[in-house]
Amino acid sequence: MLDPSGYTTGDDGEAGYWFGDENAAPKPLNFLFSFLENTVSFTLSEAYGNNNKVTINTAQMQVQNGVSGTTYTQKLTFTDSTNAAAFQLSPTSGSGTPIDFKLYFGGVEMTKGSPHNWTGLVPGMNTKILQVGGINATLAEQRVSGAYSDTITVNITAGP
Repeated sequence: MLDPSGYTTGDDGEAGYWFGDENAAPKPLNFLFSFLENTVSFTLSEAYGNNNKVTINTAQMQVQNGVSGTTYTQKLTFTDSTNAAAFQLSPTSGSGTPIDFKLYFGGVEMTKGSPHNWTGLVPGMNTKILQVGGINATLAEQRVSGAYSDTITVNITAGP
């Protein structure tokens, strides 16, 4: 056995070799989240009613250094740029009343501010669609005409 200051050959500390293979050391497990598009547009009428949904984006979760055959879970919490309890589109210019909408992730309705488990993540790229729907047509048509926008924020934490 070598003591901690011992050399494998000679007394100069430069010759010799290290024990072990530094390339065989386990690499940290990483989860990288992104949306396919940074900005998207859609027509409100495509998302009128509880049965109509418009796909607005694709979420991507890349699992780096995962173990083949193992599945992973991450918690995603969706919020938006408003302080309201519901997701809302706000007029981009001037003032006006916002328009409530429902946000769907992988076909499941998201509750604003509540964590949702993305289960079944495997090493490599995983994707799910993001949709908007549930807009009340009568209320939307009573709003000021013009463009409306919202910014969706996703907070990701380690799964159970």
